[in-house]
Amino acid sequence: MFKNINTKLNRKFSVVFGVITITVSTSYLLNFWFNSTLKSDAVVTELAAQNKISAQKMEMQLTKLYYANEEESIETLKNEIQETSISFRKNLAVIKLGGDYYDEEEKVVVKPAIETTLKNEISEIESVFGGLMQKVNIIIDQSKYVRLKASDTLKTSKVRLINPVFDETFTKLNIYLKNNDLIADNQDLLNILSKKSKEGKKFFVELMIFLLITNVSLIFLTYLFLRRNLKPIESITDYVTRLSDGELPNDIHTKSKDEINEIALAVNKLGSNINAASSFAASIGSGNLETDIVVFNNHGKLSESLRSMRDSLVSVADEEAKRNWATEGFAKFVDIIRSTDNIEEFYNNILGNLIRYLKVNQGYLYIVNDQNTVEPFMEVQAVYAYGKKKYLEDKKTAHYKEGLIGQAWFDKEALYFTEIPDNYVYITSGVGESLPKALLIVPLVINEVVVGAIEIASFKELHQYEIDFVFKLGETIAGAIQNVKVSERTRKLLTESQEHTEQMRAQEEEIRQNMEEMQATQEEMERAQRAMKQALDSAKIKEQEAIAIQEDFEHQKNRIQAEFDVQLAIINETAIVSKTDLRGYITYVNDMFCEVAQYTREELIGQNHNIVRHPDMPAAAFEDVWRTISSGKIWKGQVKNKKKDGSYYWVQATISPIIGENGKPVEYMAVRYLITDMKDQEVSNIQLIETMRAQEEEIKQNLEEIQTTTEKLEAVIKDYKEREEKLLQELKNKG
Repeated sequence: MFKNINTKLNRKFSVVFGVITITVSTSYLLNFWFNSTLKSDAVVTELAAQNKISAQKMEMQLTKLYYANEEESIETLKNEIQETSISFRKNLAVIKLGGDYYDEEEKVVVKPAIETTLKNEISEIESVFGGLMQKVNIIIDQSKYVRLKASDTLKTSKVRLINPVFDETFTKLNIYLKNNDLIADNQDLLNILSKKSKEGKKFFVELMIFLLITNVSLIFLTYLFLRRNLKPIESITDYVTRLSDGELPNDIHTKSKDEINEIALAVNKLGSNINAASSFAASIGSGNLETDIVVFNNHGKLSESLRSMRDSLVSVADEEAKRNWATEGFAKFVDIIRSTDNIEEFYNNILGNLIRYLKVNQGYLYIVNDQNTVEPFMEVQAVYAYGKKKYLEDKKTAHYKEGLIGQAWFDKEALYFTEIPDNYVYITSGVGESLPKALLIVPLVINEVVVGAIEIASFKELHQYEIDFVFKLGETIAGAIQNVKVSERTRKLLTESQEHTEQMRAQEEEIRQNMEEMQATQEEMERAQRAMKQALDSAKIKEQEAIAIQEDFEHQKNRIQAEFDVQLAIINETAIVSKTDLRGYITYVNDMFCEVAQYTREELIGQNHNIVRHPDMPAAAFEDVWRTISSGKIWKGQVKNKKKDGSYYWVQATISPIIGENGKPVEYMAVRYLITDMKDQEVSNIQLIETMRAQEEEIKQNLEEIQTTTEKLEAVIKDYKEREEKLLQELKNKG
C-alpha cells in the first residue's frame, strides 16, 4: 500500500503504528488487570455475604442447641456449629490475606485487603468472632445435661438437669452477642465491599470508554497524517473527524478497489462498533443488565471484556435477587406462623401462601396421624389450587415407605421430578385436567422427626433456589406444627378436667340427697320407738336398713374417692417447678409457676421463696422442710401459698436436694401440683363425713335404746307369765 511513499513517510507511519501498538497493548493489559480485579472483588463480596449468612446460621444453631433435648440432636448441632465456624474463619482469611480461590473450577486470584477502612472492619470482625468462639468452644466441650444421683426414697437417676457451666456460658454468650453484633459487623463489611465493587465496575466502564475515546483519537491523528500525505483518504478523514466529534456519519463509499477501499470499510465497521459499545456502556450505566452487544463481530478482547463485564454484573444481580426473595419469604411465613392459633386455619394459611409465593398451580399438605402408632400414615389436611382453598371430601393418605410421599418420609429428603408418572397427579381446572411439568415433594422434618410433607405440582419447572427455599422453610413449618398440636392437646386436657369437676359436683348433690334420706329414716325409727308392740320387729328392720344405708354410703364414698383420684391425675399433668440455692433464693421458675403465682419471671428470680408463703402456714412446717432437705432427704407435703394479688392456692409439693460431688446438697428443686380445688373439696368432704359419723353414732345409740327397751319388755312378759302360772297353781290347789 505504501510502496511509493518515501522513507520519511515510512518512518512517520512506523511511529504512528508504534503508538497504536503501544495503546492497544496498554488497553489489553489494563482490561486484563481490571477484569481480574473485578473477579477478585466479586469473590470477596460473595465470601462476605456467605459469612453474614454463616453468622445468622450460627445464632440459629446455638438457639436450637439450647432448646434441644435429644443427645443425638445435640451432638449434630455441635458438629454443625463447628463446621460453620471453620467456614467463617476460612472465608475471613481469604478476604483479609487474599490468595488463590476456585470458583466452579475457575481459579481466581484474590487480592489482599489493603484499604484502612477494610482492614479495621476485618479486625473488628476477627475480635468479635474470636470472643464468640471462646464461649462457643466451652459450650461444645461441655455436656448440656448432668444427671442427679440416685436416692433411696425417689428414683432420680433418669432426671436430667442443664449443666450449670453450659447454662452460664450460654447466658454470657447471649450478653456478648447483644454487645457485639457479629451479623451487623459482617453487614458493614459487605456494604464496604459492595461499594468498592460498584466503584471498581464504574471505573472499569469509564476506563473502557476512555480507551475507546483514546483509540478514536489515535485514529483521528492517523487520519490527519494520511490527509496530509494521501488525498484519497480525505473522505475517510472526514468520516473519522465527525466520528470523533460524537457524530455517526453515513458510511464511506469509494470507487477504488485497493487498500483505500478496505480502510473505508474498516472505518465504517469501526464506527458501527463504537456506536454499539457506546450504547452498551450507556445501557449498563442506567442499570439495564439485559443489554446485548455485537462489537467487532463478537471477536477480540474488547468485545469479550464487555460481555464478561455484563455477565458478571448480571450474575451478581441475579444472586442478590434470589437471596432477597428467600429472605422476604422466610420473614413472611414467620409472621403467618405467629399470627395463627387454630390448627386447621394454620394448615390452610401455610399451604395457600406457599403456593402463591412460588407462583405454582397446586399443592397438598400432608400431616402425620399421631393417634395411630402401630402403622403410621399421613393424611391430607389442606389443598390449594389456582389461588383458592379446596375443601376435602375424602382425605388422601400416604403410608411409610409407600409411594413418593412415603419414600420422601423415609429418606427425609426432598424429591423433585420433571417427568411425572402417569396417573400420579393431575392439575384440574374448569376446562379439563393435565399432567404438571414439575413435581416437588418436601418432608417436614424437625429434630430428625417427620411431622408431615408438602406436595407441589406446577406447569413450570422450579429453580434450585426455590426448591432449597421450600426445604429450609419445611423445618420452620414442622416446628410450628408441633407447637400447634401441643396447644390443642393442652386445651383438650383442660376441657376434660372441667368435665370431671362437673361430675364431682353432681356426685356431691347425690350424697346430699342420700343424707336427707337417712334423716327421714332416722325420723321413721323415732316413730317406731313409740309403738312398743312392734318395737322388736321394727328395730330389726331399721337395723338392716341402717346397715344397707351405711354400705351404700361406703360404696358412694369409695366411688367418689376413685373419681376424685382420676380428676387429680388429670390436674397433675401440669406441674409447678422451681429451683433455689442453699439459702432459699429462687434461681429458676417455669411458666406454670409464673401463671399461678401471678408474678413475672423477672420478679421471682433472685427473690427468697418466702415471697409466695401464706401467713396461714405455721413456721414449724417450714422448719421441718429445711431440716429434711438440708440433710439430703426428700420432703413431701401439702403447702398453702399466696398469689401476688393476696389470694391463696394449695400445692402438693415434693422438694428434693440436688447432691453435689462432695455428697452434700448444692441446690434444691421443688415440683408442685396444683390441688386448690381438691383441698377445698377435701374440707367439704371432711365436714360431710363428720356429719354422717355423728348421725351414724346417733343411730347406734337409738338401736341400743331399742335393744334395752326390748330386754326390759321381755323381762316384764316373763315376770307376768311366772305370776300367771303361780296364780293358776294356787287356784288349782284351792279347788
